[in-house]
Amino acid sequence: MDQPQSTGPKLNYSLTAPWQLFSGSFKWYKDNFKIMLKMILLMVVPIIVFMLVAGLGFMIVGFLPALAGKIVQVVTVAISAVVLLFTIYFSFRGQMGMYLTIKDPRVSFKDNYRATKVLFWSGLGLSLLTSLLVLAWALLLIVPGIIFWVFYSLAFFIFIFEGTKGYSAIKASRQLVKGYFWQVFGRYLYFGLFMLIVSIIFAIPKNFMVTGGATETAYSLVLQFASYLLTPWFIVYSYFIYRDLKQIKAKA
Repeated sequence: MDQPQSTGPKLNYSLTAPWQLFSGSFKWYKDNFKIMLKMILLMVVPIIVFMLVAGLGFMIVGFLPALAGKIVQVVTVAISAVVLLFTIYFSFRGQMGMYLTIKDPRVSFKDNYRATKVLFWSGLGLSLLTSLLVLAWALLLIVPGIIFWVFYSLAFFIFIFEGTKGYSAIKASRQLVKGYFWQVFGRYLYFGLFMLIVSIIFAIPKNFMVTGGATETAYSLVLQFASYLLTPWFIVYSYFIYRDLKQIKAKA
């Protein structure tokens, strides 16, 4: 297992300070919010449709006699499975669209989204492989899981920006982070602490709401959508880390 420390000659370059990454990525996100919002909606709307279809189907089952209920339940499960596949397909394309927008925000929304169709299977395969590898390390101990999540965290940028696929992208990410593990980890931790503080603050009002009530449900939905709005910000923040490391390693 790679040790999270620098090896070889010490470079005189360092990553952008986390607070500068934070403000810079927010400014980029704000300036390109409209096109990123479209990608967010493409990611979120299929999830909402799936939840409505599955929820409505099982609600109908509850009002039917036993035999009819079982038949409808089987049909509902089958329909939900199909809808789930479409949900994964369109939601993941929306997520990939965010990366392509970051790569070149001058490209139109339609062109970027059209490009995700060609990249879908390679991107999904890379995402699943990365998740499985991180999970495998995490099953040993949580610390190795965190370490290798950091090492592999830039694989998708390498796929989108450089065209490297599969395990080759994962290995390239590991090499890119190598020697800068603690700096990269610290910058992810910086953003993570911000997210934690925001979550705690916005969770406070729920303590004054009736559990399971309409107000709490509506508020939870608002918070869920807000979390989707924060996702592209973190992706942009991570991209700036990727950009810094590419520049540093190119000068080494």
